[in-house]
Amino acid sequence: MLTDDQFARIDALVSKFHRLLPSALKKHQETEVRTNFIDPLFAILEWRMDDREFVERETTVEEGKRPDYAFKIAGVPRLFLEAKPFRDDIYDHEETRKA
Repeated sequence: MLTDDQFARIDALVSKFHRLLPSALKKHQETEVRTNFIDPLFAILEWRMDDREFVERETTVEEGKRPDYAFKIAGVPRLFLEAKPFRDDIYDHEETRKA
């Protein structure tokens, strides 16, 4: 269960996204998306982002597949997350195949 503080911090992160959205679509690279939004969100959710026992970055999951994050529970990867720059259309299947 999330605390009021966690909800407030997530709300601030969403507000930051909406405030930056027009310019961010053109400027934010994948690294900036991870640093400014993904890492803070999962830190708010109390994932230990700097502990490889809980989160591995850019680890190989199968030949040619390296998601940006592998979130682990009990040492086993359970959630894979692929970050993209804001300008990428996640609904474009050609763009998705490049990942």
